[in-house]
Amino acid sequence: MKILSIKALNINSLKGKTEINFEELTKDGALFAITGPTGSGKSTILDIISCALYGRTARLKNPNDLMSRHSGEAYCEVEFEIRGKAFRSSWSQKRARNKHDGASAINEVLSQILKNIARAYALIEAYKDTFESKWKDTYQSTDIPRTTKNGNRLICFNEMKESLETIYSNPSSKRQVYLATPFFSKKEMTNKLNNLIDNDSSNPHYIQLNWLLSSFITLCQD
Repeated sequence: MKILSIKALNINSLKGKTEINFEELTKDGALFAITGPTGSGKSTILDIISCALYGRTARLKNPNDLMSRHSGEAYCEVEFEIRGKAFRSSWSQKRARNKHDGASAINEVLSQILKNIARAYALIEAYKDTFESKWKDTYQSTDIPRTTKNGNRLICFNEMKESLETIYSNPSSKRQVYLATPFFSKKEMTNKLNNLIDNDSSNPHYIQLNWLLSSFITLCQD
């Protein structure tokens, strides 16, 4: 099997359109290397090939997680050759109405927040595996550390464990989870919700957002 080319749209850190023609890169027996800093999209190229062929990837259990953040659609396509015959395989996904700010986007944010709330009351040792596999690293496309203490990146679980023990031993400690979204402003959301209160017609998109936010607040109170 010979990979001829790949095409993609909004896959992980490769936001926008991506096209790579491997036939051109290997013309006349040439060699090439895939290089770049962490988060630049090297592994994403393999994800594109895997998802286009099999509808899944080795490192992501849910292929829906492949779509770049704040995107409305995504696709992967790979063209390959077997015994002189060319084939093409593809995978695609779209959010409702192709909008990155659809209810599905806010639903993802709320789901993550609910997970974080549960983590806030988990046993201390339950944090260790997640810390070692994810939290001690930086975010995928930036150099921002996932966990810090006094402004410094945490690289050892024991440092985090000390802070957790202090929090857990203090019954008055305050645990907070913040909802931060880039896909609509507070002012815009306030106006839309006021329209609903006044019984004015409103985009169904915001009606669903209202329901999701109400459900989230209820769960937090519980």
